[in-house]
Amino acid sequence: MADSTWDMIIKSINDLPSLVYVTITQNNEPLMDPSIYNKIRDVNRKTGKKSIIITNGKALVDAKTRASLVDAAPSRVDISLISGNKEEYETITGLSFSRTINTILGNVNFTPLREIYYGKVLSEFRKEMSQGIYSLSMCKTCAKEFGYGI
Repeated sequence: MADSTWDMIIKSINDLPSLVYVTITQNNEPLMDPSIYNKIRDVNRKTGKKSIIITNGKALVDAKTRASLVDAAPSRVDISLISGNKEEYETITGLSFSRTINTILGNVNFTPLREIYYGKVLSEFRKEMSQGIYSLSMCKTCAKEFGYGI
């Protein structure tokens, strides 16, 4: 991602007052991006939002990586078992790999982040979630596991 795109995203986040968390990912492994630690700091310092990264955990075996991550201070680090492999992804999530890959909510290079966030798809998704309607099978699994009305 170009620095100018990242800067635009950071500025756009401040236009979303109801946004609490900013999740930073990179092709299933954000710790492969040497700039991830600065991105976490940007979210924390420039937006006041809580930064989250989702990692497969492989890079955490390295002491330097762990120390850099602690220093960057994300609000939360999630370890994901979801795979970039089609068969593994579909087995774990119960979702269609190609449908997931080809589903685009919006591209921040062409659509303002505010428009994506408040757009029809994400607004409807948030509304359903708040009403206990979990249309995605993986959302049903987590909701059941954490006791969210299923």
